Amino acid sequence: HGVTENLQFAVRQAIELLANEWVDDRRRRKLSYTRLLQHEALPDGTVDVTAERIQREALMFVYRLLFCFYAEARGGEMGMLPITDEAYRLGYSLEAVRDLEQVPLTPATEEGTYFQEHLRQLFRIIHAGFQPGAETVDQQDLAFDTMARAFTVRPLTATLFDPKSTPLLDRTRLTNRCLQQVMWSLSLSVDADSHSIGRVNYAELGVNQLGA
Repeated sequence: HGVTENLQFAVRQAIELLANEWVDDRRRRKLSYTRLLQHEALPDGTVDVTAERIQREALMFVYRLLFCFYAEARGGEMGMLPITDEAYRLGYSLEAVRDLEQVPLTPATEEGTYFQEHLRQLFRIIHAGFQPGAETVDQQDLAFDTMARAFTVRPLTATLFDPKSTPLLDRTRLTNRCLQQVMWSLSLSVDADSHSIGRVNYAELGVNQLGA
């Protein structure tokens, strides 16, 4: 499907899902969702959590997903993510979890964190990069297998993928239930005429549309 204004609504929906998951996670752990404990204080010493702060982090998280959707859809044209490499596509790509966006979850799996762990690893690869043979601490932590050495990712050291941009969400348990809904909202759309569900074709996005 083409990109329409429905995608803008989907972005807002995804932000709400992530922000509400922060609240739900704090409630599950019987912690305040408006104030951090002293040992949880942010790097600047802040312990008060505002809706604006959570919204900003959720928006950053969604921007990361949009970037990955776009970069993988454009494939080799952008040269950012090696989506044509089998090891990357099957093991580390956003496309790999996109294939699970409509898989029914059981009561047990919907509380799991597979989506979160996969995305966390992908975001780290993009931020730190991966150069075969250039073993850094970050790459050792990622525990790549030998297949992963077939591809190369240049580090994107911009604010977008910097872990410091999402300190609150990074310490939040984002369930499969939440992130599957986020992926569904950003990945699929309903055709206004046929009412069929299809994938949003991010390859058709222009720069202006992506910005909007």
